[in-house]
Amino acid sequence: MTDSERSKLETETQRKQNSYSAKAQAFEADNRRRKMEETNKIMNRIRKAVRELAKENGFNIVVDSGATVYAGPSDDITEHVLKRVK
Repeated sequence: MTDSERSKLETETQRKQNSYSAKAQAFEADNRRRKMEETNKIMNRIRKAVRELAKENGFNIVVDSGATVYAGPSDDITEHVLKRVK
């Protein structure tokens, strides 16, 4: 293989690698965007269900379990929310 042929082959290989990398980055960005869209759709449904349950049951506040040190099992509305979201 001549130096010229080798140089052309290296250039073509680099071009293909760059093209692949650009396509992979575009795919990853699109995947992140779609994942965020779907997460937002689900979270909106959950928020709506929580608001409805709170209004129906006269709750003044609903706190995420991660923000609570302790809550009795009778105070957990998770199952009711899940039923409405499904």
